[in-house]
Amino acid sequence: MFQKDFSTLDRTEIRIAFPSERIARIQMVPAKREMEDSALNRYGFINDPGPVDFQFSDSLCRTSAMSVGVDEPTGKIRVFDGAGGILLDMKDYSFQKKGPAAATFKAIEMENWTGFSSGARDRLFHRGHPVNCRLVNIYSYIASPFCMSTAGYAVLVNSTHTVRFDLAKTHPDSWAWQDDRGVLDFYVFAAPTFREQIALYTELTGRPQMIPEWAFGFWYCCRDKVNCYELTEMAARFRNEKFPCDSLELEPGWMSRYYDFTTEKEWNRERFDFYDGQKPLPFIGNLKRLGFHFGLWLCNDYDLSFEEERRLGNRIQKDESQKFNEFFDIQDEHLTVPFRFDSITKVEEAWFEHLKKFVDQGADFFKMDASRQVLEHPDRHYGNGLNDDEMHNLYSLLYCRQMWEGYAEHTKRRPFVFNPCGWTGFQHWAATWAGDIGGGKNTLPGILGLSMLGHSLNTTDMESRTPEGIHYGYLLPLCQINGWCNNLMPWLLGGKLSKMHRDYGQLRSRLIPYLYSEFRQSTLDGQPLLSPLCLEFQNDLETRTVVYEYLLGHALLVTIYEKKVYFPAGRWHDFWTGRIFEGPGWRNIDWPEDRGGGLFLREGALLPMGPVMQYRGEIPLEDMELRLFPGPGKRTFGFYEDDGATFSFRNGEFELSPLVLEGGTLTLPASRKHPARNWRLRIVLDKAPARVSLDGLPLDFEWNPGRKEILTAPVASGTVRWE
Repeated sequence: MFQKDFSTLDRTEIRIAFPSERIARIQMVPAKREMEDSALNRYGFINDPGPVDFQFSDSLCRTSAMSVGVDEPTGKIRVFDGAGGILLDMKDYSFQKKGPAAATFKAIEMENWTGFSSGARDRLFHRGHPVNCRLVNIYSYIASPFCMSTAGYAVLVNSTHTVRFDLAKTHPDSWAWQDDRGVLDFYVFAAPTFREQIALYTELTGRPQMIPEWAFGFWYCCRDKVNCYELTEMAARFRNEKFPCDSLELEPGWMSRYYDFTTEKEWNRERFDFYDGQKPLPFIGNLKRLGFHFGLWLCNDYDLSFEEERRLGNRIQKDESQKFNEFFDIQDEHLTVPFRFDSITKVEEAWFEHLKKFVDQGADFFKMDASRQVLEHPDRHYGNGLNDDEMHNLYSLLYCRQMWEGYAEHTKRRPFVFNPCGWTGFQHWAATWAGDIGGGKNTLPGILGLSMLGHSLNTTDMESRTPEGIHYGYLLPLCQINGWCNNLMPWLLGGKLSKMHRDYGQLRSRLIPYLYSEFRQSTLDGQPLLSPLCLEFQNDLETRTVVYEYLLGHALLVTIYEKKVYFPAGRWHDFWTGRIFEGPGWRNIDWPEDRGGGLFLREGALLPMGPVMQYRGEIPLEDMELRLFPGPGKRTFGFYEDDGATFSFRNGEFELSPLVLEGGTLTLPASRKHPARNWRLRIVLDKAPARVSLDGLPLDFEWNPGRKEILTAPVASGTVRWE
C-alpha cells in the first residue's frame, strides 16, 4: 500500500503516505475540496523520494520506523515512533470557508521547538512565543514553516502561504499552526536528534550544492558611485598591500538607470568604459588578470512563473484578442498587441536570458537584492494563475533556481547564487547574507536559526570598523565587506584595524581548504557548515541559551563580542594564546589586543590549513599545516580537492584523502593531485613527547611549552607517532 485515504463523519478527507521510512505526509481537506499538491510540490522544491510501501492494520499506517493513526470518526491524528511512543498527538483541527486551516497538538512538559526563520534576534528556541512564517523586510528575509521538536520529531507545513505558529503561548499544554492555504498538508519526520531531523528535511527539500572555491574567499563590495578607474586601482592596491581578496562587486550604480528592474539594463557609460564585442570588458579583464572574480548587483520584479510553467510543459495561453487578431489578420499593431500592467516581464523570455551578455562580459555572479522580493504585491496576478498570497514566499525560490540553472547551462561552471531571501528548500540553491540589518552580534541568532534549516552558506555585511566585527565577519562560512556608500577598503581603516584585516584575511585564506572540505560533506549529509552549540551538544540544555557562539565545521569554536563564554563538554585550545579550557561550563576569557573574539580548537580535531594566497589558485596547495588536538577515540577528516570551478567532480574527478587521528598516531595518505605536498604538524599535547617518528624513523620537532604544542618537520605521507 502506497497511500491510505480516510473520510470522517463531517466528510473531512484525509490521506496518509510515506515518502520514506521516517517521513510521513498527512493531508487533510474539508468536504468538497480536492486533495491537491502545494506549489512546492508542483515546482519540484519538495522531492518525495518515495512513496514507500507500508502496512495498514489496527487503524495504523506503519513503516519500520514510524506509524500514523487516524481516528476516523473525528479525523484526529496520532504519530508514533518505531517503538510505539507518541510523537505527535492532535487535539483539534478546523477549516474555514475563506480563511486559514488550523491544527492543534498536545505539547508535553519541557518540550521546545527550533527552526522556522532568520527572524529571531535573541533566541533559538521558541516555546511561549508566536512565530510567523512569511518573508518580511528586515524582520524575516528567510523563513520556512519547518520546526524541530526536542521530543524527537520535526514538522514541515507544506505551503507557500503565510503560516502562523503558536508555540504554547496561548495554551501552555498545546502548540498549533494556522495555514492561509486553507488545508492541512504537512510532513512529519521521526528522528530523535536534531542532526537526524535536518538530514531528513534536506533529503526532502534539497542539500546544498558545490559552489566555486573562490566564493569561500574574501569579497569586497564597492561603494555605489565607483567607476572603472577607481575599481582597477582598488584591485591593484589589494594585491600590493597583501590583503587577500577573491572578488570585487558593484552596487546598483553600475546601471545606466538606477535600480533598473527591466531586461533592458545597460552599463553606466559615464563610469565604465564600454567596448562593444569585447569579452570580457577591458576593465573586467584587468581584474581577472589580477585574480579577481566579479559580481553585479541586481533587482528583480519579473514574473518568473511563465518560465516555470514552460519547464513543466505547459503552454502559455494566448489572449483572446490575439486569437481574434490572427483570425482576421488585423495589421494595425496598436490594436493587436495585448496591454499588460506588468511592463517588465517578457512572457516568452526567461529572466536569465538578458543576463547572459553580462556573464559573457565577465560577471561571475549576481548579488540578488531583497528589493521587491520582500514587498507585498496585493493586486498582482501571476502568469501561472496564482496571486501574491501563494507566490510571495515562493518567488525567491523561483528566482534562485532560475539563476542557478541559467548560469550553469550557459557557462558549464558552478553557479554562485547570492540572495538574502528564501523559503522552504532555499538551502539547495543559494548562499545568503543577513540582509540590511548590519553585521553586529544581533545577526548571529538569525544565522544560527538558518543553520537549523540545514543552511550552510551564510554571512553578514561585516562590521569592518570594530575588532569584534572583523573577528566575526572573517570567521563566517562566507565573508564580505559591503562598502555601499562608503570607502571601507581595509587600508583606509587605520593602523590597528588595517593590520587586523590583513591578519584575519590571511587566516581566512589559510582556512579555506578546511572550509571547502567541510562544505563538501554538507552537500552529502545536509548538516550546516556553521552549527549552533545546541545542534552538536543537544543533551546539554545550557547550550539552548547560547546565541553568540558557534562551531565552524567540526574543529573550531568561534565566540563573538562577549567575554563570558560557554564551553561544551571536552577540552578547547585557545587559538590565540594556547590556553586550554575544559567544559562544560561558563568561563571568562580574554583575547589579545590585535584580535576581536575567541577562537578555539576542539579536542579530537584535525584542522588542515593551506598557505596564504591573495586569491584562490595563486599557488599550489603544497606547503600545508595540519593542526591536531588528540582526544579519545578515532577521528577521520576527509580532505577534499577538485578543480574548484566545474562539474567534473560529478564524474569522479576529485581527490578525497582520509586524515586519520587515533590516540598518538596520525595517518597521512600521499596526494595524487599534489605529489610535492608536505605537511607540518602542529599538535596540542599536555607535555613534550619523548619521541616523534615517521614510519618508525625519528622526526624532528620543536616543543612550545607556552602553547603546549609541538611543530614537526615537513611530512609528505606516512604514519606519524608521538609518545
